Amino acid sequence: RKPSIPYAPRNRITPPNSVLIPITAEELHRLAESHRNPLRKSIPARLAHPSQRPHMSNSPPPPRNHNDNGPRNEVVVAQHYNARPEVGKAAREHSPIIGLKSFNNWMKAVLIANFARPTIRETNTRPEEVEFVGLKKRPRFIARVLDLGRGKGGDLGKWAKSDIAGYVGVGIADVSLDQARERWAGQRRKAFDAEFFAMDCYSRPLEDRLPPSVLRPPFHVVSILSASSRVNTLLAAHRVQTVLNLLSLLFPHLYRKKIPEGEELSFGNTVYTIRFNRRTQPHTFGHKYWLYLADAVDAPEYIMQWGAFVSLAAAYGRELIYREDFHTIYEREQEPTEFRQLLTSMKVVDSRGKSALDQDQWDAASMYRLVFFFQSSFDDNMC
Repeated sequence: RKPSIPYAPRNRITPPNSVLIPITAEELHRLAESHRNPLRKSIPARLAHPSQRPHMSNSPPPPRNHNDNGPRNEVVVAQHYNARPEVGKAAREHSPIIGLKSFNNWMKAVLIANFARPTIRETNTRPEEVEFVGLKKRPRFIARVLDLGRGKGGDLGKWAKSDIAGYVGVGIADVSLDQARERWAGQRRKAFDAEFFAMDCYSRPLEDRLPPSVLRPPFHVVSILSASSRVNTLLAAHRVQTVLNLLSLLFPHLYRKKIPEGEELSFGNTVYTIRFNRRTQPHTFGHKYWLYLADAVDAPEYIMQWGAFVSLAAAYGRELIYREDFHTIYEREQEPTEFRQLLTSMKVVDSRGKSALDQDQWDAASMYRLVFFFQSSFDDNMC
């Protein structure tokens, strides 16, 4: 029976917007409109065709191990990425989602330029924050990057252009880390020192897993752009003395999609499928789903309540200053000359302005969101 007195607690522990609210018809319409590919509108020659993949009455083939039994999730994820072969640049061009891969690669370049490089530039001009033990003179660059969820090293070139002194890549798949290590070792001119560690980034604090020498001096940028959890988060701080508090923020954003009653708990298109085992979320954390992305991902991941995510960040002294999806970021960032030229050089569009990013791939890009925090009210030495 519906209570006669509205729910209005006097002493709230969490903000009012942390309560799950059903999505409205207006929000559904706005969400649908946001998924329309602006590449069609901004340059008509681009994406003049819809998705050419065969129509499928159901989602793509059910992902493997899509139940709660069997190996632990981190084992399944590691096995999945370790099993993926290194095909090289030439074969990569034949990927069925090459448009999406190129778009995401361009997006990471934009995010690193906009959010990491300002912190790196400022850090490199403040030598008083770093002790140069045994050095006769101050090094040219001093900024260090911690890259969590590191893959095969595809972003090493982006960091090489960012004037950093050191890079530490951590990922769950040892085969992928070996490929990243080989890619870095094969560079003729190494712009920074690099170390790679294969481990689960989230089961235990990194301070318990990494050598103390790796965590000192401090990291100035902590990147999770390629984490398998699809967080796509970039955390920048001037003086990150420990990564323990940062690790409590590593959770996927809530991707809102209405699943009709009585139907299979899944949605997607010819490019991706998201499938849940249960309709309701039993706890704030740990609502598992299985993500299938053609030629890329077939592994378990998790969602959580957005309000709880923001509250947790605040508890660790981080204030939310930016939250945006990839579609909106593209609308804004494709105008500056630097990033517009990158669209061509990174093969998002060809010399004629045509793109391989069809509508289904564009819809798949809506899964990605950038969240950016900075340390605000707590002391820098807090753990």
